[in-house]
Amino acid sequence: MDLVSVLLPLYRESLAVAQCAIESILRQSYEKLEILLLLDDPSNKDLCDLIKSYAESDVRVKAVVNERNLGIVGNLNHGIDLSTGDYICRMDADDIADVQRIEMQVNTLTKDNLDLVGGEMDVIDEAGCLLYSVQLPLSCKYVKQALRWNNCVPHPTWLGKRSVFQKKYRNFPFCEDYDFLLRSSLAGERIGNCGFHVLQYRMGSESLSRSNLFKQFIAQRYLTSSFRKNTLPSIEEAWNEVEGCSSSKEQGYLKANAAFNEAVAYLHNKRIVSAVLRLLKIPLLSWSYLDKISRLAIASSYRFKENVLNR
Repeated sequence: MDLVSVLLPLYRESLAVAQCAIESILRQSYEKLEILLLLDDPSNKDLCDLIKSYAESDVRVKAVVNERNLGIVGNLNHGIDLSTGDYICRMDADDIADVQRIEMQVNTLTKDNLDLVGGEMDVIDEAGCLLYSVQLPLSCKYVKQALRWNNCVPHPTWLGKRSVFQKKYRNFPFCEDYDFLLRSSLAGERIGNCGFHVLQYRMGSESLSRSNLFKQFIAQRYLTSSFRKNTLPSIEEAWNEVEGCSSSKEQGYLKANAAFNEAVAYLHNKRIVSAVLRLLKIPLLSWSYLDKISRLAIASSYRFKENVLNR
């Protein structure tokens, strides 16, 4: 059995939420683990005490407290340097992994001859209630095609060969994970998804309303443009694109995002008319947000094509 290093970065999560994430990894059916709890806020005494208590009670756990804040890219790259596993697995501190997550992903990686595998997931709210489930293209062929439009391999679900992670993350604006995937694909590495819901992804209020959403979309649009040309994305050019975006367009995009989230909530509560009315507002608020939805729809369509061909 190969050793899997789990990188679990922490920052300012609540103790209860962080405990749920950590416990879900400790309970994995795949037992040969190295679990690196990477705290990027050295002033957070409560989280510091928590991760040290886990390290003292389980030999698989290593508590890492950075001397200064490194940011998500620096923290993950630090974790890669410290890890010793044959495989590296990503996990967020506010998500909950299925007990068979790592076992299923290692099996999929081996069976499908992949270099990196993601997985499907259930999206939950802050109270742990199911909002919706995410289905993704599975095979390397369709994932590569979908990546031309949108990120279809959720970052918290990654598990990959150590060699894949040696390229490290770059300080790419707002979407270092998508940049990592596209660089991997351009390098000829095989990326797929596991047809198994590997975790519960917690959608907090900050995830729904954060102010950098438009800038993230601009950076993603630049990434896909570079990928279609088979060229390595430039960090400098990406920052120029992001910093040159219009403030009025940004405000419209954020309003459209709020309308979309309201529509999802209405659909969840079976209030169809209210949901449709919210969706009809989106083209009036932001054509960029409509572009985002169309890219997501195109990427998602590859799962449909895959299902049809596999019948």
